[in-house]
Formats: sequence, C-alpha cells, structure tokens
Amino acid sequence: MTVAYVTVSFPIMLTYGVVTPWCSDWLANRFTSKRFKRFTSFALHILFGLVLSWLSLLAAVLFYLVDRLLQHRGDITKPQTVKSLLSPIGYLLIVTGSVYIIDVIQEFFVRFNFF
Repeated sequence: MTVAYVTVSFPIMLTYGVVTPWCSDWLANRFTSKRFKRFTSFALHILFGLVLSWLSLLAAVLFYLVDRLLQHRGDITKPQTVKSLLSPIGYLLIVTGSVYIIDVIQEFFVRFNFF
C-alpha cells in the first residue's frame, strides 16, 4: 500500500510542492513592498496549502518555516537542493524494490511448496 501511495502522491507533491512556493515568493517579491513581503508570502503559502486539505496546510506552513530558516542561515545551495529532490525518488525506489524482493521470495516459496 505504501508503494501505491508514494507512486501516486510523489508527482503531485513534487509539482505542487515546488511550483506553489515558488509562485508565492515570486508574487510576494513582485507585487508587495519589502515591508509586507514575508506576510504576503506566508499568506499565499496558506492559500495554496488550503487547496488540498488541512494536512497540506500543515505541510505548507512547515515548508514556509523551513524555507525561511534556511534562507536566513544562507544554507541553500544547489547540491543540497538536488539531494532534497532525489531523496523522495530514492525512497520510492527502495520501497518499490523491497516490495518486489518480498514478492519474488514469496513466489519462490510457493513454487517449491515450502509453505
């Protein structure tokens, strides 16, 4: 069940979770003053987070807080961004591979009547 959930939700999380924060920051930088930029960005994160459900709202707030913390510390680099993008892909491959290996082992035992 985990594989099915991750397979279906990963593209949605990747596109929605990357595009909407980028849009909210871009809109906040373009259409508001420096004084209200953070508030506008936070409000847009909340608005985009409310589209899916209350759980996505919590994820949007958490993403906003982590993003601001990393921007404040200056820790956002291209290699770290690539690692963050590849982590869910690696998780998907590990989960899919483990389910496949379990299925192969079960098929082996069933075929040779070990059960």
